[in-house]
Amino acid sequence: MKKHTVILGILLSLQTIACEDVIFRNSLEPAVLTESEASRFLMQASFGPNTSSIHKLRFEGFENWIDRHTCMPASFITEDLLALPEGSSLLTQRLRLNWQSYVNAPDQLRQRVAYALSQIFVVSQRGYQCGACPIGIGRYHDTLLEHGLGNFRDLLEAVTLNPVMGFYLSMLGNARADELANTRADENFAREIMQLFSIGLVMLNQDGSEQLNGLEPIATYNIEHIKELAKVLTGWNWAGTPSWLFPAANQLEPMTVYRENGDAIYHDFSAKAIIGHAGESSATMVDAGLSPEADLAFALDTIFNHPNVAPFISKQLIQMLVTSNPSAEYIGRVSAVFNDDGNGVRGDMAAVVQAVLLDVEARSELVAQEDGYGQLREPILRLTHLWRALDAEFDVGGASDNFIFLGLQLGQSPYQAPSVFNFFRPDYQSNFIEPETLVAPVFQINTESNLVTYQNLLAGIVLNGFSGGAQLSFFHVIMDGERIRNWLLVSNQTLIDNVNILFFGGNMSVALNGTLNDLLNNLANDFGAPDQLSQEALTTRAALLIYVALTTAEYLIQK
Repeated sequence: MKKHTVILGILLSLQTIACEDVIFRNSLEPAVLTESEASRFLMQASFGPNTSSIHKLRFEGFENWIDRHTCMPASFITEDLLALPEGSSLLTQRLRLNWQSYVNAPDQLRQRVAYALSQIFVVSQRGYQCGACPIGIGRYHDTLLEHGLGNFRDLLEAVTLNPVMGFYLSMLGNARADELANTRADENFAREIMQLFSIGLVMLNQDGSEQLNGLEPIATYNIEHIKELAKVLTGWNWAGTPSWLFPAANQLEPMTVYRENGDAIYHDFSAKAIIGHAGESSATMVDAGLSPEADLAFALDTIFNHPNVAPFISKQLIQMLVTSNPSAEYIGRVSAVFNDDGNGVRGDMAAVVQAVLLDVEARSELVAQEDGYGQLREPILRLTHLWRALDAEFDVGGASDNFIFLGLQLGQSPYQAPSVFNFFRPDYQSNFIEPETLVAPVFQINTESNLVTYQNLLAGIVLNGFSGGAQLSFFHVIMDGERIRNWLLVSNQTLIDNVNILFFGGNMSVALNGTLNDLLNNLANDFGAPDQLSQEALTTRAALLIYVALTTAEYLIQK
């Protein structure tokens, strides 16, 4: 035990960021997880495992790893964007910084949760709304990093007042009704904060099942609730702007109430009947005469305390991190933690994420083998997985402009969803999935076209992206070629075993193992044994095996 304690101490001391305020659980007794257990956990809790992160997690244990990552400072990108030289392409540089953070940032749990939240609280640089807001998108990303492991109430407010969200869903510059001009308050954000960001369309039980009135689900709100909430959300504009109609765009600071001579002249001060907590027939009154800030705080408190929030958000986090079809019991257990983290706190996101990742349905490899379990890996997560597993390094001075092409070839790119409904919906059902009651969200972007372009992209990255390979990576992201060459030089099986741990969580089937072995044997018969090859040819052979492995259905469906 003493030897293991020393090893654990060394591992923790090697971290680039100290967490002095964390008291690690069971720190005197190393966990000694298997490589498979550690790898599979890291596929859910980070952007992918590598040899180093697997080794550390094995001795650190799941809970200690979560504690350490929860207290890590966030790796923000806004300052890097602002520091770029004049004339830089801010869109492509923002994309590069997002990818680089996903792959190389030490705060992997925070990055992974922020990525999941970015697909719930969607803003997009695609289209006219935010096409000219790369700095603002970077700040929005940092907002999700900052609050993603904090409290959901704070997250909801930070998202609401973020200027890019305000611009994207038109709360920014939203004025009270004007009868003479025949205008009314914009309802866009009022609708989406309820439908997509908090409570959903129908009343839910705490296990995520729908509440019914006879055979029909009970709606959470109606059009009148939307209109009334829209009145609450009036009077806000860019921070510090001197003009309502011709504002100075501040993409970095939260929106503020616009005032002239101290008066919030564009806010609706009337009483409002916003959503209640018992379905569309109920309402909660916001008193007349409250300040815009008090109106907003009251409305956000009301939404935050709605009973739907726990199951609605908990289920989506499970779907993003673990499995597309969680059981009602799994959702119920996570919802209970959202409602009370054990210390009387509602909305503790760090506790919720831990509940998602440590639940028996997330950790049991027996449960993972059941029919209907798992998810199709998102294209972004496939690529980050590859780059992290093989210790990729980004050449900051390289061809970062090429990152804009990733979205075209992957069918997915950070903060470039086609609409506020994300790249895919959490309730999407595919004709290719049986039984028909199962949902398969990522299959919505798994089109024939995207499959072809993804495989072509993967071939280019894998066959040209290793040090010692044929040519420089198109994206100037270089993976460690020496490692894969050394694996192959030891034996075919050594290469396959490492691919198994890093990409399949140690659960590669016997059949696929045999197929990959046959591939390497056939290549050796046709082109020579590994020790007879040049460095470039050896790299290509190992890379070819990785490419084949990562295009199999066995890899693409994460269990």
